[in-house]
Amino acid sequence: MYNIKDVTGQKLVEVQPGELLLNVLVRAGLMPPDSPCGGKGLCRKCLVKIRMEGDWQEVLACQTRVISDLEIDIARLGAQKQVCVSEGSGQRSQFNPAVCKVFIDKLPGKLTLCWEELCEQAGIPVQQAIPENIKVLRDLAEFARHSASFTAVIAGQEVLALEAGNTLTEMYGMAFDIGTTTVVGYLLDLSSGRRLATASTLNPQVQYGADVMTRITAAAENSAGLSRLRDCIIECVNQLILEAAQSAAVSKDAIYDLVFVGNPSMQHLFFGIQPAGIGLAPYQPILRSDMLYRAVDIGLTVNAAAQLYWLPGVSGFVGADTIGMLISQPIDDAEQVTIALDIGTNGEMVLAWKDELWACSTAAGPAFEGACMACGMRAQPGAIDKVIINGDGVQYRVIGNVLPRGICGSGIINAIAAMINAGLIDKSGRLLEPADTNPLRELVVKRAGRGAFLLVAADQTADGKEIVITQEDIRQLQLAKAAIVSGLKMMLKQAGIDVPAVTKVVFAGAFGLFLTSENVGTIGLLPESLCDKIVYVGNAAGFGAENALLSKQMRQVAGEIAKRVNYVELAGRPEFSDIFIGELYFSAVKAQ
Repeated sequence: MYNIKDVTGQKLVEVQPGELLLNVLVRAGLMPPDSPCGGKGLCRKCLVKIRMEGDWQEVLACQTRVISDLEIDIARLGAQKQVCVSEGSGQRSQFNPAVCKVFIDKLPGKLTLCWEELCEQAGIPVQQAIPENIKVLRDLAEFARHSASFTAVIAGQEVLALEAGNTLTEMYGMAFDIGTTTVVGYLLDLSSGRRLATASTLNPQVQYGADVMTRITAAAENSAGLSRLRDCIIECVNQLILEAAQSAAVSKDAIYDLVFVGNPSMQHLFFGIQPAGIGLAPYQPILRSDMLYRAVDIGLTVNAAAQLYWLPGVSGFVGADTIGMLISQPIDDAEQVTIALDIGTNGEMVLAWKDELWACSTAAGPAFEGACMACGMRAQPGAIDKVIINGDGVQYRVIGNVLPRGICGSGIINAIAAMINAGLIDKSGRLLEPADTNPLRELVVKRAGRGAFLLVAADQTADGKEIVITQEDIRQLQLAKAAIVSGLKMMLKQAGIDVPAVTKVVFAGAFGLFLTSENVGTIGLLPESLCDKIVYVGNAAGFGAENALLSKQMRQVAGEIAKRVNYVELAGRPEFSDIFIGELYFSAVKAQ
């Protein structure tokens, strides 16, 4: 065994010889489980400073195996909790949960069989077959024997469990949004419909890659890949269940219903289903319908009789999270033409007009979340999330009101939009050198032989490293925003609708909450004519998952909506490439 110590000599963790340093630091809680490139040494986000045999050096943790005792500069690691946006807005469903309780004072003894009496008291048809859960019959025999009162837990026409006494007020469920980057869970009281607690965290699968394609590859590379990805997300969900239950002071054993949304790749990885088919043409999931299982069979630590429901999807890249968004935002109820977008690592969008729905998905990549940028980082304490550039130089806001360590996705969009408005970026995206008389000139620097804009000098940051926006960062943003707006225009073209006909744009997801319509228009994330039609709704997918938890009718609505969606496939279509090339430019740039 080897020891890893901090600079003071204090032992931090013991390590098996040859263990990957990144895995060690993640396990010890010293570094977030975040490897946007999937551990291939490309993103350089796991760069750490260590001392082996007397010499300090910077190494990539994902490429370094521990072969001796070493010291590490933990002050530069900056392990922080991800800032997750859990709140969403929308139309709440009528309260009628799929799982309910019925109190039975005692069986009246009128019928021959106790099972028949239980079904009659619970208001469900007498079933010829015994219940799936044998414990129900065992408990029923004991309650009947002692003429005891009990509470039946009912789902549809099935008796899930029996509990001693009157437990009508002890009935809980959880709704989960399994995002590519973050996971959010909501604990609800199913006897009142009230939300009791929210728990969220970074999706631990990010240690295997920031985007779904990288994770699909990781799952397909070897037999252990899929198991690792599945195990870490199940462990994550169980931890959030524990946190929420403890926060609300309720028992996990009283949680009987769980509802999940997430994109198809997250769904496959959660259930341990090989997602390789999603990564290859024709990009098909194993199934698109909803899924209902016993939670314990999937590995979740709630009541052994609890059920788990996953909303239906549409295609390999439009899944239950999009359907969740749609059942929280009834966008097809009116005659107006409405677009709903949820932008993160992927960009899913839906167009609604009259009774028709169209949907598509574009691979925006991790640019909007800062993962692939030179100084990019997740939205966590130390991340710059707002930038203003004017004659006085650069002003910025940092999450947590601490010294900055990097810049997150919304900050990058703010910064590049500000640079465009300041005349520092031309229409093609090229970083310009200001005139000698321009006070911003000294902030345009050269790094690795290419242009960059200095946001924060090294002596003003938390880790002594300067924060810059590079020419490559600008290019990455151009690619991401071009993918979004090109997908939107292709979807409109497929539906035969012109851009000016759109009357409303619903911007869902955590990312959208930190943008301004002005900056959206400046970088060209949407056509300029749509920017004053934006409505920001936050985590609509999570709100929709709550709706499906609170209303069994909403699950039926979700299935009907999923069947109505016309999926617009973008891959391999020449017209998409033509639009994409044109949308790489910053159209809002004024003549230089």
